[in-house]
Amino acid sequence: MNNKNIYDKIVKILNNEDKQPMVTLENIKRELETEIITGGKINNSIKQAFKRLQNQNNIKTKFQNVLRNGDDKYTITNSYFLITYTGEQLPKELKAYINPNEKEIDDGLQFDRLRNMDGEISKVSINYENLLKVHKYNKLNKLDDMYTLSGGLTFNIQYFLDIITFLGQKDLKNVEIEISEYNYHPMNIISENGKAILLPIRMDEDKIENRLKLQEKIIKGEN
Repeated sequence: MNNKNIYDKIVKILNNEDKQPMVTLENIKRELETEIITGGKINNSIKQAFKRLQNQNNIKTKFQNVLRNGDDKYTITNSYFLITYTGEQLPKELKAYINPNEKEIDDGLQFDRLRNMDGEISKVSINYENLLKVHKYNKLNKLDDMYTLSGGLTFNIQYFLDIITFLGQKDLKNVEIEISEYNYHPMNIISENGKAILLPIRMDEDKIENRLKLQEKIIKGEN
């Protein structure tokens, strides 16, 4: 939020044109607090990803905050993915959004409580460049933004990319990805900057097969 945006919002409040002035003021306060905490060096990718998360939580306003887990752990979630940080790992861009109610502890909403440990857990690798190709193709052709692994597990690409951004990564070199033998169980995503889970998209066998064929053509440049 630049100075012009702040000025315009304050003018609307003073002119009684803002229907939720206290909400607007709280947003301005948090934006300015973030500027102070980061020394003006804001990671815009994290900022934009968090704005998306807040919009996705338009109804569940509680999840527009960083949740307190206790024991110096914090979690963000949009109900489809979840990321848990230690206080040291929590990005500076998110610190102003920690739930102001210090007594409200969401102990169950954290990675260690919800990680996928069912069935046989194995590590998988994802070709990041191929993922981006499919993401771009989906956007250009207005398709559901999903990616299917060879074993059938399918996930939302934008959610996955936002997780990688929140974990402070530019690719998947320093990221471990775990899945179980069940395609309907969550994916674990682990890095030195935090731990995440991502819920899969349920797909029947025919759709999985068709999706894998389409992805192969996209990756080879045949579409």
